[in-house]
Amino acid sequence: MAEDDGIAEAGHPSDAGKPVVEGAKFEVPTEFAEKGWAKDLTSYDDVYKKLDGAQTLIGQKAVPDDKSTPEDWDTHYKSLGRPDKSETYTFNREGFSKEFQEAQNDEYDNAVKGILHKAGVNQRQVNIIQPEFEKLAEAIQTAGITKKAEADKAFDELTEKTFGTNKDQILADTSQLLKDLTPEGFKDKIASLDNETLVILSGVLNNVKTKYINEDGSGGGEGGNLGGETVETLREKARGIMQTDEYRNSFNSSSGDKRKEVAAIYEKISKLQS
Repeated sequence: MAEDDGIAEAGHPSDAGKPVVEGAKFEVPTEFAEKGWAKDLTSYDDVYKKLDGAQTLIGQKAVPDDKSTPEDWDTHYKSLGRPDKSETYTFNREGFSKEFQEAQNDEYDNAVKGILHKAGVNQRQVNIIQPEFEKLAEAIQTAGITKKAEADKAFDELTEKTFGTNKDQILADTSQLLKDLTPEGFKDKIASLDNETLVILSGVLNNVKTKYINEDGSGGGEGGNLGGETVETLREKARGIMQTDEYRNSFNSSSGDKRKEVAAIYEKISKLQS
C-alpha cells in the first residue's frame, strides 16, 4: 500500500478519505456480483451512495399503514409506478369476443381506471387485473345470453304446443290484456314470470277473450256479456222488470217485449251458473 505518499490503491475501501488512483479498475467482489443491489455499481462513489441511502431508509416503514396520511400513500403509490392520471392507463381486449368489446364504452373504461388509480395500481398490474377480470365478466355475459336463448326456444316450443299455429296472434292479444288488466305497481313483474306461468295466463286470458269479449272489445262473446254483471244484479234487474205494468198487464202492448227481456236475463244467469 502506498501510504507514504498519501495515495490509496483502488480496490481498498478501508482507505476511506484517501484519493483513489485514477484509472484504477473497480470490481465488485465475486460473492456479491450477482446480487440485485450490486448490478448498478460501477465505482466506489456508487457504493458509498448506496450505503448512505440504505442508512437513510433504516427505521422507515416500507409500506404505509392505517395511520399514514394520504400524502404518504400517494408517495408510496408513485414509487410503485402509479401514473399521475388515471387516463394514462391502457386496456388490452385482444382475444375478447366482438359482442363483449362492443358492450364496453368510454364511460365504463374511465370509471374502472378511476378505481384502479385510487387503489394505487401501476400499468403492469393493470395488464394482469383488467384482462383477468373481464374474462370473468365475459363468461358471465355469455352464460346469460345462452340461458336467454334457451329460455326463448323453450317458450316458443311450449306456446306452439299449447296454441298451435295461431300462437303469435294469441300471445299478442293476451299480452295486451295482461298490460291492460294487471294492477298498477305489478306490471313490471310480468317480465319476471317463468314460461309456464306466462303460458297459463295467456291460455286463461285467451279463453276469457273467446267466451266473453267481442272483436271490437265489447262484451258478448260465446258466453254472453259479462259487462260487470253478476247473477244477483241480473236477478235484481229481472225482478224490477216483472214489477212493471208493461210486464204484469198482458193486455199492454209492451208486455210481450218485457217478457222476452226477462227471459233473456234468465238465460244469461243460466250461462253464468254453468
